[in-house]
Amino acid sequence: MKSERVLAWFALAAWLLVCFALQGALARGTGALWFPELGLVFLLALLARMEEREAWIAGVLAALVRSAFASEAPLVQLSGLLGFALAVMTLRSSLEISAPLLRGAICVLCVFACNLWLYCGTAARAYWARGSLAGFEPPLLALALVALTSGLLAFVAGPLLAELPGLSPLRSRRW
Repeated sequence: MKSERVLAWFALAAWLLVCFALQGALARGTGALWFPELGLVFLLALLARMEEREAWIAGVLAALVRSAFASEAPLVQLSGLLGFALAVMTLRSSLEISAPLLRGAICVLCVFACNLWLYCGTAARAYWARGSLAGFEPPLLALALVALTSGLLAFVAGPLLAELPGLSPLRSRRW
């Protein structure tokens, strides 16, 4: 790898760190229901313009950074974010996600699926610890609200997020 690409991966890690830290700091209380998944929207924006063979690296890097701020088990996060990256790349191969409305819809779908997976992983962990799932009901409305606001952010600011400083060596496609 060239040194500029290595620096670009460090820049990606730094931007992901900023996104997940902002989300963790600002999404508190009832506002958390409406706060978008900043890290996942940023990851989607970059995956839309990244080489397919490097998508898994971005997913692993996002899982490592997110594990510093999230309560889910690191393996659940790794599988969830790799699944997110795989879903985005699969949809990208058959749909043109440069169109704002389609980009927003894909973000809603992928963020909802990823968050549902993370919730199910947490519920499974609780089941193994307590032997019961009493009190665990999937908060589908809350997950849907977060997914909708994430889709709105991807609709409005998707291309801008992919243009953040330091990421140009990772971008290979135009919007």
